[in-house]
Amino acid sequence: MTTLGGKTKEFMWQMREDGSIIIWRTLKSGDIENIFTQEVLAYLFYRLAELPSPLRLANNVSKLYEGTEEAGIGSIAYSYTNDISLAQATLQLVSIFVELGVLEMEENKRSTGFYLMCDFEEYLRRVDDFLMMEA
Repeated sequence: MTTLGGKTKEFMWQMREDGSIIIWRTLKSGDIENIFTQEVLAYLFYRLAELPSPLRLANNVSKLYEGTEEAGIGSIAYSYTNDISLAQATLQLVSIFVELGVLEMEENKRSTGFYLMCDFEEYLRRVDDFLMMEA
């Protein structure tokens, strides 16, 4: 699969039965694995539902470290886990979520935003459907 946008990056991913998602991506420093556990995903859904749409990716490393990144998908993941690598992997997570119909993407000339299309319980139902299709 590839990330969204003009400068796409390839990655691999797997969904577990509990809805957690494993993402494998290659960086200049080597291969990396990130796991979005069910707990982290539940928190993401809960917090994203509180934000106005469109949602932003908000995963700039410098801004996350400085605490100046706007509220969005990456900054919420970082605030919950304190894991920069996981926050960066939200780039791949949004691609997966768009593919699953969990997020809808809005592109304009200045930025990309996302709309949350379901809650966490609906996501878990979609996981079951997805896993049955993959089997």
